[in-house]
Amino acid sequence: MAVQYRGAQHKSDDLPEWAYRLVKLGKAFVSTKHTGLDDVIVLLVPTRAFASVFLAAGIVLGEMLERIVSYEEHFDWLCSLAPGTEIQRPNANAEKPKIRAVVVKTEEEDQRRLLTLRDLAGKGKDKNLRKLSLNPLVVNWLPKHAYVPPLNSTAHLLARHVVAEEETWFISTANEPSVTIVGERKTLIAEVNTPLIEGPTNPEHRSLDSLLLVNEHQYQQTLRRVRFESRRRRESEVNQFEGERLVIFDGGRAFLNRSREHSNVNRVIVMEYGDQDLTEVVDQLHQFWADRVDQEEEIHIKLPSPPRGCELAHFQVRHS
Repeated sequence: MAVQYRGAQHKSDDLPEWAYRLVKLGKAFVSTKHTGLDDVIVLLVPTRAFASVFLAAGIVLGEMLERIVSYEEHFDWLCSLAPGTEIQRPNANAEKPKIRAVVVKTEEEDQRRLLTLRDLAGKGKDKNLRKLSLNPLVVNWLPKHAYVPPLNSTAHLLARHVVAEEETWFISTANEPSVTIVGERKTLIAEVNTPLIEGPTNPEHRSLDSLLLVNEHQYQQTLRRVRFESRRRRESEVNQFEGERLVIFDGGRAFLNRSREHSNVNRVIVMEYGDQDLTEVVDQLHQFWADRVDQEEEIHIKLPSPPRGCELAHFQVRHS
């Protein structure tokens, strides 16, 4: 069932302020109106642990979270879906699988708008037709791969910062990844699967796994929200993902080894402090793109301030 989360249901946050700052930064960056140039963010952090995955969580929420304020709007949205789109709703018998159907058409009947669906049974065989009319129960019909985070799960705690109390919402899943992270794949997967909060008994609900869809099983499928790549991967083995728009490089080595393989995309470079100075790092990157960066052009981008102890810079690069 599609759940309507309201403020009174929220428990106190179990995640530190710096985590939410990273989530908000990821959401703001992906939500920015880009000008046709490649936007580059350099973020210096005291430690890279969890930084990239929280940024990715913000990107997924900013790009794939659907908000619907009424069942009338939800019905309008269902009627706008292309014929053949698969949707589903929970079965009245919770032990049985969800009811699956495909959109057939929208029509007017007795001055009412009706949405015709064809139920799918068994191995995809047609079963029968059903017609939906405008009523509060239509909110139970969601895309095939929609995700409604359980109350007080990690995904829910993160999403509540971008969703109004009165809104019904869910997270959709595209067949293309929302963001690619280049780094130490084993370390990143471990961070995604680490329980981050207390509460829900299912470890998956306490981690970022169900939000980002990057566990070992999902990684073998075309269905995922985030794609991981190794910083050591050779260029000859890489096929740039069609439609790719944003890449997070988890560390300076990942950027140096793989940045040329990800051209014409928006980039976030996460680097540990160490002995690094933000001005020096940005100067080095400007030299890296010497013929593609206009250092005199002022860049105005609405981004939240980074967490305390971090530094952030933003500039733009012309396509090569």
